Amino acid sequence: MDFNYSSLGIPKSQWESFSPQVKSVVSVLGSYSNVLAQQNQALPGTLSKKTLAKLWEQATNDPTISKYYSDDLRIGTTTLQNNLSLMTDEFHQLTDQQKQQYIDAKKELDKNASSTGLAYSGFRRQAQKELDKSNQDVISSSRNKLKSQLNQQMSDFEQTYGTKNLSNLGVQPIGQGGTNPTGMQSNWTLPDYEPVSYTPIGGLAGTQSQQKLADVESQYEALIQQKSTDKQLTGEIAKYKSLAGMA
Repeated sequence: MDFNYSSLGIPKSQWESFSPQVKSVVSVLGSYSNVLAQQNQALPGTLSKKTLAKLWEQATNDPTISKYYSDDLRIGTTTLQNNLSLMTDEFHQLTDQQKQQYIDAKKELDKNASSTGLAYSGFRRQAQKELDKSNQDVISSSRNKLKSQLNQQMSDFEQTYGTKNLSNLGVQPIGQGGTNPTGMQSNWTLPDYEPVSYTPIGGLAGTQSQQKLADVESQYEALIQQKSTDKQLTGEIAKYKSLAGMA
């Protein structure tokens, strides 16, 4: 006989979230209760719909479980934010250093070209082109490194804590092109480099959410078993499982 979970007042979404172990416990109680009901009998100590719903709410709001996962999210968030801050600082330090090196090299190039009368020659233009390319290569390399680090950090967080918690952080793109806290913007003649951002995988609940649900289910099962300590109830359930081939 198929078990109708709705007969116990359990919503479909809640039933589908149960693990096979929890479904087994609940279905045994419900199915055997239905068998006795057809025979106009009552199951001693049967858990009512209201009791089952209350036990699920109790398991969901278990203070120990809630605190553990709340603390874990807080620690994970703080760790990510600290890592992003370090990555951003390192990126700006490298790019600002490279900008200054470019400015110094350009001044030296202009000085040498002027002193040798080659300020407008093809040799001068070629030297400038090579300087620009070398500088842009360094900036691009730094940016690629930052992007790789950012993707790893953000992806790990999203897969662990879920897309929703990642979105709640409101992380802004790092390395906005052209920004320069040292005031050298007017001397920075190369095209602005692209800011680095992370594209979420999307739709992830997160492994911690899944683990929390498993812990809630285990607590729910324990609460049901605790409520069903009556010896006669335990014996009847065992008898039914044996007859149904579930032992």
